[in-house]
Amino acid sequence: MGDVDTIFQFRPSTLEPTTVLFSNLDKALTLGAGQRQLLNELNSRDQSRGYSVVRRDNGGGAVWLEPQAQIWIGLFSPSSPGFLGQDYRLELIHLGEAAKDALKGVGLDDLEVVSKPDDSQAGKFVCFAGTSYGEITTCGRKIMGVSLRRTRSWKIYHFMLPVLERQYIAVQELQRSNVPVPDKMSWTALELEVSCFGELDLVAKRCQDALLLAVSQITI
Repeated sequence: MGDVDTIFQFRPSTLEPTTVLFSNLDKALTLGAGQRQLLNELNSRDQSRGYSVVRRDNGGGAVWLEPQAQIWIGLFSPSSPGFLGQDYRLELIHLGEAAKDALKGVGLDDLEVVSKPDDSQAGKFVCFAGTSYGEITTCGRKIMGVSLRRTRSWKIYHFMLPVLERQYIAVQELQRSNVPVPDKMSWTALELEVSCFGELDLVAKRCQDALLLAVSQITI
């Protein structure tokens, strides 16, 4: 639990496989590793915006984060010899299949694990506007994102499942900087998908627990 920048820098204290549930206490627009120029522009433009801008050390586009608006899980796996030569795509798909089974158990339907990135470039600007390996869609809309960061010590997977639909804020902020972004929503969130399952807070807790269990039991 902490601010978004601190969460991105978190590492386990021992070199053991570790699953972590993150809870951010601040609002933040997070940018991918390749969006340095946009980071500089946003930071120079407005210092009284009421949220922070954080540049991640993994790929993908912008993601909007705010307290209790998403389920955010980290999986830390110690790096093994030759891991840089391993096919990370298969690992991501394997993790996605485990997450899909967990979400199916909660009641989400028509779930698919992405085995090949889409052809659009939208995800490079706004993460949830595109799909990549291991991510999950429901009825064609992205419901869970997965990212991977590889270091000398760790393979770090972050799973993001929006509870509230807030990614339009990321789109609005990028539009203000004349960044090309999608003109229609291609993603979704639990609040839009589970209205028939009961109270959103309870359904979100069930999804969180199911994902934590699935991720913590998987072998990669």
